[in-house]
Amino acid sequence: MAFIILFIFSILINISNSLSDENEPIRITIYPSRISESGIGSNKIIISKKDIKESNAKNIPDLIAKQTGIQTISLYGGVDNTKASIGIGGFGEQASMNTAIFLDGVRINNISMAAVNFGNIPLENIEKIEIIKGGGASVLYGDGAVSGAINIITNKNIFEKNTYIINQEFKSYNGRKNTIYGYQNFDDFSIQFNNNYTRSDQYRDNNDYKLDSTSINVSSMNDEGVFTFMKFKKYDEDIRLPGGISKTDYFLNPKQTRESFAFTRDELSALEVGYNGLYVGEFQTSASISLSEKASISYFDYSRYYSGSHSSDASNQYDYNTIQGYKNGQYKSTLFNLPISYKMGIDFYNSYYSDKVILGSYYKRTADQITFDPWFISQISFRNDFDFEAGIRHHFYKLDVYDETTNKQKLYNKSTESNAWSLGGIKKINEINTLNFKLSKSFRSPKVDEVLHYGGVISDVNHQNSNMLEIGHKLSLKQIIFKTNFYKSKIDNIIYYDSSAFVNKNYGETTHKGLDIETTIKHNKLSYNLNVSNVTSQFDTGSNKGKQLPMVANWKSNASVKYNYNNQLKFLLSNDFVGSRYRIGDESNSSPKSKSYNLYNAGINYKLNDLDISLKINNLFNKKHYHYETSGGVYPLSERNMSFGLKYLF
Repeated sequence: MAFIILFIFSILINISNSLSDENEPIRITIYPSRISESGIGSNKIIISKKDIKESNAKNIPDLIAKQTGIQTISLYGGVDNTKASIGIGGFGEQASMNTAIFLDGVRINNISMAAVNFGNIPLENIEKIEIIKGGGASVLYGDGAVSGAINIITNKNIFEKNTYIINQEFKSYNGRKNTIYGYQNFDDFSIQFNNNYTRSDQYRDNNDYKLDSTSINVSSMNDEGVFTFMKFKKYDEDIRLPGGISKTDYFLNPKQTRESFAFTRDELSALEVGYNGLYVGEFQTSASISLSEKASISYFDYSRYYSGSHSSDASNQYDYNTIQGYKNGQYKSTLFNLPISYKMGIDFYNSYYSDKVILGSYYKRTADQITFDPWFISQISFRNDFDFEAGIRHHFYKLDVYDETTNKQKLYNKSTESNAWSLGGIKKINEINTLNFKLSKSFRSPKVDEVLHYGGVISDVNHQNSNMLEIGHKLSLKQIIFKTNFYKSKIDNIIYYDSSAFVNKNYGETTHKGLDIETTIKHNKLSYNLNVSNVTSQFDTGSNKGKQLPMVANWKSNASVKYNYNNQLKFLLSNDFVGSRYRIGDESNSSPKSKSYNLYNAGINYKLNDLDISLKINNLFNKKHYHYETSGGVYPLSERNMSFGLKYLF
């Protein structure tokens, strides 16, 4: 607690200093980003605001899944993908736990396995999305960035004119989405307001979805170029859970459900304050601290389908309270007349978790988790067009688990340390050829509900560790860009759920290797993009040695054609392919693979003065498909669906 108070105090002192009237040289940092400044040698993807606007993606998971080597998993059959899992590098069911996801540099998938609510981040509010692949992201972003990290950066229009936008979308399955966005600038002070109201019956029975989300951002920039901000966010989300069905039921009627009453409700409130670009001497510093409270209530009636009564229905409430703190600085100098930079920082998390029964045999289990990570990165540029980076992060982890059903009793505690490091470089061979490499070690700590899971069962699982090598090449011609990236990683202690023992365990060593290829061609008004990825993830030890990890599609591709008829009218046609994969729990690869699927999508956008009109059609040929499969059934995804949008800029 003393550290938390000291951390908050130091941030407030720095913010007050940033608002002083001392005359200093103007140094402006509008979009602070670890990736754009660091991550040398890693395979990086930047999705710009222009890319987002010109895609036919309807939400963040849909947009990110179109990038090379990235797969999403959706359980709920909806068209909004609000709780889809995003994975990089062949982790299958564990994908979301091995990909760190941030919003404006603040982690949004930290303490538990609960899926990220992407629905409360409208695409219209995003300035860009930065994706860094591979274990090198672990030095930059810490825990859980074994396969990579995603940082979603929202609009910060402090120098832009006042803006007001109303966006109305009409979707299949009685869906509608209303977004109101306002931005008011008062010289060096600005206020942003956003409200998102979404309703949909979605594709399957018992699949209704409702979201009310509001955010308010207040920011300012002083004469020294220091950007200070305060953000408040609140959302309420309700989604009914149709669950899995047998393959027989799937072919008869994929919309049906076995769980006519199952649902989950999330309520979240969050506050963040911070600053960017404050110089302390020659050090450029940034810091933020955020507090969030989330309550999630779930209700399941799976047994009713078989017993005909609600006697075995279950309902639990999960509470998540988190404090996150980030503070970092950067210093630039020369070494042997070569430009060099030093970056260092501290990341801090203090999380509280509670699981209590609402319906059923009562119990209450709680957990406190603390992590503390100092990190350091240095970069140097040589005269022969070679840039080099080295970084290290140390991770302190402490977890205490309690039973509070009657009196508070400690059930479990664990303290451990781990580390991440990386070495990377970029070499410009000539004007058209560039090589990159990255060698890294990364880690992942167990999520709280991987240690303390349903029913109060305790799983004593260890930290996961990974060593990875990445090598890439980029060919840049006048109208063609061709990129390749190869990676191979050795991972020890992947955490998985053993359904036969009802506990979480660690796998032995596994090997993940893959190849990503991307080609972009621009010719007159046409733009072509094709990306293909191949990944193989297999066990290296035990009875399943040589077998593949479940839920990993070996092949994935995305192809798109964009045609800009003129400045007002644009067309898009795209194709998404996901290969076959073994179902969850089939570590022995003894069951038939889940079928591959191939989807076509189309979009058209027309701009009439300040009015944007869009039409998006997904799954154009009405293909039945699913991605997630267990021994108990499959989770069907939507057939043909469309959305019609009207966005007006005042």
